[in-house]
Amino acid sequence: MTKNQRKLVRLMETVGDDKFFELLDTFNGETIYFTPCFNIQARNEAIRKDWNEGKGLTIHELSEKYQMSKSRIYDILPLIEK
Repeated sequence: MTKNQRKLVRLMETVGDDKFFELLDTFNGETIYFTPCFNIQARNEAIRKDWNEGKGLTIHELSEKYQMSKSRIYDILPLIEK
């Protein structure tokens, strides 16, 4: 069984057969990404600190570190020119 197949089985076990097949019908062929659950405010503050306080990480480095798109990083860091 592939990694993706194992994840699908786990999803089906979590949500149940009916909801699983409803999800398949709704999102057939699409990629869905579930972000890790953690405190968004704390994450955003950490991003701002990494940007401002001496670390001087670039937008690209921030997007890789926090596994977010560059445009989302720009949304979190207002007043920064793209």
